[in-house]
Amino acid sequence: MTERIPAVRRKRLLPAADVPINGNLAVRMGEHCLLVCNADGRYHVVENRCSHQESPLEGGRIRRGHLSCPRHGVRFNLSTGEPLGALTRVPIRTYPVEIVDGFVTVDISDAGATSSGG
Repeated sequence: MTERIPAVRRKRLLPAADVPINGNLAVRMGEHCLLVCNADGRYHVVENRCSHQESPLEGGRIRRGHLSCPRHGVRFNLSTGEPLGALTRVPIRTYPVEIVDGFVTVDISDAGATSSGG
């Protein structure tokens, strides 16, 4: 989290305290289905869709900054969205996130979202 999200693009998702350490919660914002992840106290927001077989990532295990798909175990780097392993080469979308007044906030605009490919 090096750059601040411009206030006009910042969307409040939920209280940061609602996401347990090494846990995640799915949130719908318009047409976006997002997954808020807490990796050892660092918050990340990614799309809630595995690029391997399109299944939800909610409930996947978080370890060492990676999220595992609960269906087939594909692991994704929470900072970059890049997959590990051979099941997929397509990264998942990641979004800039900040904690503002105790709430997880995100930039879901096209300007904010990043995907390293696909």
